Amino acid sequence: MQGGNYNYFLDCLYLGYELYLKYNGHIYFVQGWVEDGLYTMDCFYMDTDPLEVLFVYTAKSMYECAQKFLIQPIFDGKTLPEVEKYVKWVDDETC
Repeated sequence: MQGGNYNYFLDCLYLGYELYLKYNGHIYFVQGWVEDGLYTMDCFYMDTDPLEVLFVYTAKSMYECAQKFLIQPIFDGKTLPEVEKYVKWVDDETC
């Protein structure tokens, strides 16, 4: 992972932090939250207006949400682990 340590990124993902990723010139935003005892994680493609929702999942833990996110072919038909070395972890980069 460019711009950060992948294992640390995974720790942040499992905690539901707001994360911005850049892959193939495009920005993706991932976040998690808890409401009424359930955890939700979503991922948006930031290059569209309105934002395009690429992933939403609700479960009993943020870890379960993150595990589901990691197997989704969000990045040009590939999963994050498959493209991890080409992904840049950016901090609120929107251009």
